[in-house]
Amino acid sequence: MSSKQKTELAAGRAQDVVLKSEEVLLLDVQEGPSRRIKGQGLLRGYWPLTVVLAIYWITVAAVVWHSVQLNQGYLNYPLDDAYIHMSMAKNASQHGVWGVTSEQFSSTTSSPLWTALLAAVYWIAGVGILAPLVLNLVFGSLIVVIAFRLMRQSGGDAAWTTVVLLALVFLSALPTLTFIGMEHTLHALVMLLFMLASTKVMSSAKSPTPRRVLGLAVLAVLLTSARYEGLFALAGVVVLLVLTRKWTAAAMVSVGGILPVVFYGWWSTLHGSYILPNSVLLKGNTPHVTVAGIAQLLLWWAGLKGLVANPHLLMLLAASLAVLVMLSMRSTWDQKIFLNIIFVAVTLLHVEFIRGAGFYRYDGYLLIVGITILGASASDWAASFRRSVEIGMKPAVMAASALLALVILTPLTVRAAQALHEVARASHNVYEQQRQMALFLDRFYSGRSIAANDIGEITYLANIKLVDLYGLGTVEVARWKLAGNYTMAQIDALTMERGVDIAIVYDAWFTQYGGLPSSWHKVGEWAVQDSVILGGSEVSFYALRPAENIPLTRDLKAFASRLPPDVQQRGEYTK
Repeated sequence: MSSKQKTELAAGRAQDVVLKSEEVLLLDVQEGPSRRIKGQGLLRGYWPLTVVLAIYWITVAAVVWHSVQLNQGYLNYPLDDAYIHMSMAKNASQHGVWGVTSEQFSSTTSSPLWTALLAAVYWIAGVGILAPLVLNLVFGSLIVVIAFRLMRQSGGDAAWTTVVLLALVFLSALPTLTFIGMEHTLHALVMLLFMLASTKVMSSAKSPTPRRVLGLAVLAVLLTSARYEGLFALAGVVVLLVLTRKWTAAAMVSVGGILPVVFYGWWSTLHGSYILPNSVLLKGNTPHVTVAGIAQLLLWWAGLKGLVANPHLLMLLAASLAVLVMLSMRSTWDQKIFLNIIFVAVTLLHVEFIRGAGFYRYDGYLLIVGITILGASASDWAASFRRSVEIGMKPAVMAASALLALVILTPLTVRAAQALHEVARASHNVYEQQRQMALFLDRFYSGRSIAANDIGEITYLANIKLVDLYGLGTVEVARWKLAGNYTMAQIDALTMERGVDIAIVYDAWFTQYGGLPSSWHKVGEWAVQDSVILGGSEVSFYALRPAENIPLTRDLKAFASRLPPDVQQRGEYTK
């Protein structure tokens, strides 16, 4: 074969390749958004995801950097509760003890899955401060990825997808949830996966395969292990699976979701604690078993007050209900309808049984799930609205649309701005109070018995024996509080029985129980300025026996120069 013939053959083959490539691209365009991403390449198909992930990471980095600058070069999480999980994970990985101290079991975590995951990381890589932040950044990024995939499957174009992903990151306060160092990104991630997987089964006319049913059951296990609020979504999904005659899936999901609760409850009772974690029992909004309590539950009284107190949830709930009404006009019920039904049910149950916002974290999963679902549900309408604007929408319709968006978005935007503004300051508050308490105890009271009501960072950094006067880490206190007979006399008897040397507490927390024992001697106080997160801006130091007055005074004086300059010191030891 001559060189000319070889050249012509090569050119023909190249032309065939080009023609086939063009054919593939045409097929990709015809077969919808998911195929179109492959045909257009990474930059063109995935640029909304790439851009939003970069913005999310940069925002988290900026928050962390700001916090570290405020905290004299130290990374400190904005909630003392984060250190409760870290203490339990440290003790589980190093001592095989599930508790806030290495001395004994305590049912202190409301997220067994998160604590176990941290323990596994600590066992493999060693105990470190970065683990919660890195895990949260990974889970937060996966949330954005899943939302992106759902948007593309729903037919959302690049512009609308970008808007929804940005709303997901900022209106849900995802950077704040990431830096908090707790389980809430994991909970939201598992919730999204569980809802998406279960609604695919509900909306299909076919019976689910055994593999899909098993996957749903596994997600149910993870859901209720991540946080006990997962039971809300579990209940809604099981009811809908029954109504759609997916009997096997309903049974497997029920078993999977209840199994972790039953197992953890059995294990906890073996150690002398409750079926539910102390934190769930003490912080939850459990109705009183009285005529008035049952009546309020049936009338959804707490839920109504919860929505009024949280207008951002009210707006999301109203938007989801409106979407449900419009979607239900279609001839068939698709995945979007079921997603919105579950979201509405979970929101109604949440505001009824969960108290407060917990520094933007307790309801964080609702905002993440709600914004994602609403964004996907509104993809078609967003495209139609944009086309109407392009061809000339009436000014009155434009004004009404803008007003509606303003009403819905204002509570979400205000909350998100506050969360981003306050998170570094909250970190500084915890650094000035709980971290300094922990360093003080580690230096002067290692191995000794301490009473306290904020127990996270002091048990993570210091090796102490603890009596938790709030009740998260000491089951006797939890029992008394739940029975309604926690008193000053019991505080005195318990601390004497446990040989407690000193107490570091918020005085105001104990007024409702008759105050603190008169035999305790206050030696000093530390006061933090501009608190946005602390349970009390002033923490008091007590010597529980006369023999401890002089040593505690001496130790506080020796530590005084180590305190951050903004901490005000008062009391006997300062004289």
